[in-house]
Amino acid sequence: RGLCTMQLAMWHFHNQPAGPINFKLQTLADWFKIDRSEMQMHDALGDVRCTVELYKKLMESTNVLIHQNNSKNSSSKLGNEA
Repeated sequence: RGLCTMQLAMWHFHNQPAGPINFKLQTLADWFKIDRSEMQMHDALGDVRCTVELYKKLMESTNVLIHQNNSKNSSSKLGNEA
């Protein structure tokens, strides 16, 4: 089973009004402010390292979004019960 960070990023930005101009690795790395000073881009190892950092950033950001959405849903449910 594989994981595609591009698909994950597309899902992440799907309902957001502003997002990156495309879903290329370099664009997403810039968007998430991933330090690539030690990475050789377009080199297999550099791209893998960047992809791992991108995955971490997406997971951090996605967990925040999921938590915010769950909080909103809980609040609206509580408001409807009152």
